Amino acid sequence: MDLNPRFERRLRISECTSNAMRVPHAFCEKYGHRISSTVRVLVCNGYELWVNFDKVSEKFRGLGDFFHEFGMKSGNTLVFQYGGDFDVKVCILDIYGSEIQYPPMVHNLQTCAPSNVSIFEGGWSFVRYLGWGGKVCDSVYVPYEFDDQVGALIPERVDFVVSSGYKFIGKYCCSRNSLSHLTDLNGCTAFEIVIQKFHLLPHEHGVDILVEFKELSNHWLKKDHISTYVGIRCWLLEIRRRRDKCRCTINGGWLMFREDLHLDVGDTCTFQWRDDSIRNFNVVVQKRVVDLD
Repeated sequence: MDLNPRFERRLRISECTSNAMRVPHAFCEKYGHRISSTVRVLVCNGYELWVNFDKVSEKFRGLGDFFHEFGMKSGNTLVFQYGGDFDVKVCILDIYGSEIQYPPMVHNLQTCAPSNVSIFEGGWSFVRYLGWGGKVCDSVYVPYEFDDQVGALIPERVDFVVSSGYKFIGKYCCSRNSLSHLTDLNGCTAFEIVIQKFHLLPHEHGVDILVEFKELSNHWLKKDHISTYVGIRCWLLEIRRRRDKCRCTINGGWLMFREDLHLDVGDTCTFQWRDDSIRNFNVVVQKRVVDLD
């Protein structure tokens, strides 16, 4: 699960003059129980505002000053990130999808001075909305406002990092103002283990995950855990990286996993990426075909 969950909201005209803003239901359903009924909205320029989180109506209430002082208008996008405890960070994007130049100001109830905003500390953001359809999207155009601000600092080779932790390599084209190689987002989302005799020994000696699946396993820590599911049943498996750093092995949890699933020599276990985490997998067991001849 994402440790710092976020959501975005593209403002409508009615919301810009309101004191409340609806929080997406999917976000509330998944993370609402973790968020306090009173939260502190933080902007990178030092601006702070305490607001109420109404879990029944799924709204932030008390945002009127924020909307007014930052001159929010229809088409502005707000990206909220819950940082734990009472803090919710917010990033403000203009109507073209690029992060704004933050004014040097704080709320009138604050006694501190505004903070300096640096792209080298918090980075700089933009958003692009992609439609659902049959065409695969491999590139997106970067807003001109974003390119003017930080384009000269972006190298040709870039690392895309998904909130789940999955990382893949992309490309930035300065002349076209575009980021490409987005189709690699799918990457490797599954791995397989074909059960051998030594996998069924009475003691755990480590079950190797083949090098061919390293595009996925490389995203795990040196010592990590993955959750595996068959229906409503779940097993926690300990993952360790071998000294050669090329392979990972399943250590703790394997004995119970294989016994519960009645694994035998020749069976194939397919571990398929389950949701938004690279550590959650659905497991499908294909039993060995017995030749009756």
